[in-house]
Amino acid sequence: MKSVRVLAVAFALLTVPHLTAPAQAAEVISQNQVQVTLLESDAPLLNPVLREALLAAWPDYVFRPLAASDASDQSSLSLLAQPDAPPLLLVPRWSWGPVELSGPHYRSGETETDASWAMRAEARLKLTLEVYRKTVTGPERLGEINDSWPLGKDIVINRIDELLAIVNQATGVTVDLQNPNHQKLVLDVVRQVPSFKKLEETPAPEYLAEELPALLSPDYFKALTSALQQQGWLQAAPPPDKTVSPKPETSTRATSNDRLGLNVVLRGGTAPLWLNGQFSQTFGPDPAAYFTPQFQLDLEYEIGRLFNFPGFYLSLGGGSSTPIQQSLMDQGGGGQFQPMPSPSALAIVGELGLGYLWNLHPFQIHFGLRGGMLYGLLMEPFPTQPGMTSTMSFGGGALVGGRWNITPNFFLGLDLGGRFYSPGFWANSGFGFPQPVQFPPLTSFGPLIQVSAGLAF
Repeated sequence: MKSVRVLAVAFALLTVPHLTAPAQAAEVISQNQVQVTLLESDAPLLNPVLREALLAAWPDYVFRPLAASDASDQSSLSLLAQPDAPPLLLVPRWSWGPVELSGPHYRSGETETDASWAMRAEARLKLTLEVYRKTVTGPERLGEINDSWPLGKDIVINRIDELLAIVNQATGVTVDLQNPNHQKLVLDVVRQVPSFKKLEETPAPEYLAEELPALLSPDYFKALTSALQQQGWLQAAPPPDKTVSPKPETSTRATSNDRLGLNVVLRGGTAPLWLNGQFSQTFGPDPAAYFTPQFQLDLEYEIGRLFNFPGFYLSLGGGSSTPIQQSLMDQGGGGQFQPMPSPSALAIVGELGLGYLWNLHPFQIHFGLRGGMLYGLLMEPFPTQPGMTSTMSFGGGALVGGRWNITPNFFLGLDLGGRFYSPGFWANSGFGFPQPVQFPPLTSFGPLIQVSAGLAF
């Protein structure tokens, strides 16, 4: 009986706003020359705010809202396939999280009598803005930008003292609203009220429809428009020139479409490298050998743009480690350990790879596989062996990491991974043809740590 009384009185103390159906927004399509199409398949209250934010960031552009029955990929691509379609298409995809209650929290007012306690009903609005462009080979998906915002409204508690008394009767706790644990007790009681149970089950667009235009303003989209500016995607659709209409073949405007899809990346870090193998079983590698300094220069070309799969790239690169030297002992004749000569060795690596960059603007997640050749050269002549002593082996590795696009043309990155190259046995060419040399093989097997800086062209 006590729980029933708690629910009944709590329901009387709290005011739950009536649910209202969202009003239908009229579609207004500009008849002016347009450069960007904004696909609008749903969310009539949200798309106009997004369009207003885009216009604030690019006042010289014309964003034409285009109504569609759905925002499927097929619909987007078919729009770009039309001969008179603008070169750029933006496809917003909206989604809502559930309505969740929180509180109670204190609302200050201009006077003490205006102050009150309230619950908070809030849902998270998510936007994925996909960007497509028109190319000679067909529509190309440039990428997407994601953002989200918590939107909600307060539900004022009319008589907070009586609600606290109910919580005290139900739990035996004298409630202090400044105590977060006591606030949770109040929230648990409020959630037992049928009207509030129904509220948390109500779709967010339906519950927040009446207040949505006031809750979501163009200022909320500053991070999104900043990401678009950083990527330079909207430069693919130059604003209409109201005074001169140059022919396409005479225009010299540089846009992101003119990029070569080429990255030049300088890497520095550590790689596993040591002199070890079957000729030096007595001693293993020094732990520091797993972190030998190495520098590398890579060229990356986005081959995915050729097949409408942006993000996939082909890499070609090479680099060198700092010279390594390891003092070793080997068992000689008569069971005695003899010092082995230990000239310094220089390792040079050349690799070809395939990778993928996943855009989370202004960041990118990077995955890559590589294979290639490890070439070793002894820096000093080998005793009793004139000429050059060298080795060659094959292997590969994998990397995963991230990049931060500081500007559309410059980025910094960090990659972690590992690599393995088969032990490289030494040969000397001093007598006109390669002769095996009894010296510990050049080995590379272990972790890779690389920081990078790159330029995009």
